[in-house]
Amino acid sequence: MTNRLKVHPIIIPTSLGKLETINFYLVERDDELILIDAGENRDTHFQALINKLKELNKDLSDLKAILLTHHHSDHTGLVNRIRSKVELPVFAHKRAGVRLKRDEAYFKRRIHFFKNLYDKHGCGEKGAERVLQLEQSFEKGKDDALAGPLTYFNDGDFLYGFKVISVPGHSPDQVIFYDEREKVAFVGDHFIKHSPSNAIYDLLEDGSTFHSLMVYEQSLKKLLNIDIRLAYAGHGEAITDVKDILNHKLDRIEQKGRRILGELTEAMTAMQLAEKMYQGRLNSPILFALIMSELIGHLERLEHFDFVKKLSVRDMLMYERMK
Repeated sequence: MTNRLKVHPIIIPTSLGKLETINFYLVERDDELILIDAGENRDTHFQALINKLKELNKDLSDLKAILLTHHHSDHTGLVNRIRSKVELPVFAHKRAGVRLKRDEAYFKRRIHFFKNLYDKHGCGEKGAERVLQLEQSFEKGKDDALAGPLTYFNDGDFLYGFKVISVPGHSPDQVIFYDEREKVAFVGDHFIKHSPSNAIYDLLEDGSTFHSLMVYEQSLKKLLNIDIRLAYAGHGEAITDVKDILNHKLDRIEQKGRRILGELTEAMTAMQLAEKMYQGRLNSPILFALIMSELIGHLERLEHFDFVKKLSVRDMLMYERMK
């Protein structure tokens, strides 16, 4: 008989935004031990992993694999450190490859993409500051490229008893790992109980645009049809009221769309709208990037549903409410 799933959370407090904690998970089943996500590349995170293994009378050599829900650094940080000590496979979505490997050609295209995006949405100096930060971040992050081979999975694959379900939105490569028998899912940042999961506008590896918000909305609806009893998220507490949380996040998208329509009293660029709605919060390049990602996503969604129309004025995009 198949052993029941045993989940051993590694939960580390963080001061990063509203995230509260960074979570990754040791999971036991069928006498196999896997790691789902891998925290940040910090001594405290590595020691927390070692301590949890000791509690289980295990060590790194007992790990069979690492499964990654998506490529963000607070979910992948310990991979190189672990693999410098033990040899084991790392599984990720095929879209994560260029990001995890810090592919220079892709990142240069991505920086150029955001420069053009911010220019056409009227972002001026704030956009230029964010582009400079992206350039600096790439240079600093070259050493963070994942070493060694990656094994890529696709939507619908099965790994160590989990079904891979692709749920792009927070990132293009975001997946959940779902145990169909126990109705347990490891959801990364697809949804978090206490905090929004930002739908991050981005450039795909094939050069096309990732229209994150509309894709995210569809991914939320997709999970409404899946029976999840318990969800382990990348941040905050485990979630038992999954459908309520999913419906709440879908309602929030509708509410934010209505708020944006209410603020759109005349034709505006996305930057003008951001200044009207968020004012001083735009001073942080990271907050600026998240705010612009959200607003551009919402404006595209509202245009898709014929609530706003897009105008081109002096090489910039402006949006106005439909009459």
